[in-house]
Amino acid sequence: MTAPARLRSLHRLAFFLVAAPVLTSCSENDVSALPEWSPADHTNQGSPNPGQIDTTQKRAGMEKLESKGVTDVVLAAWKTNCVRCHGNAGQGDGPEGRMLRPPDMSDPAWQRTRLESEMKHAIQNGRGRMPAFATLPEKTVDGLVQLVRMFSRDFDASKLDAAPADAAKQTGKEEPSQEKKSK
Repeated sequence: MTAPARLRSLHRLAFFLVAAPVLTSCSENDVSALPEWSPADHTNQGSPNPGQIDTTQKRAGMEKLESKGVTDVVLAAWKTNCVRCHGNAGQGDGPEGRMLRPPDMSDPAWQRTRLESEMKHAIQNGRGRMPAFATLPEKTVDGLVQLVRMFSRDFDASKLDAAPADAAKQTGKEEPSQEKKSK
């Protein structure tokens, strides 16, 4: 037997010595002891199971965000669709951000040059290498736009209680009113 053949034989023997206990232990489990799954195991309506989130209780700090349209659904949409490129705080530092080079949405200069209607259009129809998210509900898209506005380094979180007109002034960019549009 040649040296490479002998080495292969030793590798096979070592594999079987390691794998045999693992493979034989699988058959020793008593399947009858496993509980049966039911749809009730995955609902948290009424009383949530241990480890589930009670959705009837408001999360701390969400009231102010929800008043601006940023709900848990909007945050989930951001995390699911946007974080890969834009990063958690919109700075373009997501895992794919280096390759795609999205803008730093926390930059006040970027914020000043963007209208909400432009951001909404980009989300729904895509822009450059950004895909379209046309299936997102209108309310979620509006919430994403508000979330992006909150990413600005100039954003003052204490003004979350401010009236909508005050919030638009804070970003430095107001949407044209209907009167101005018609002229």
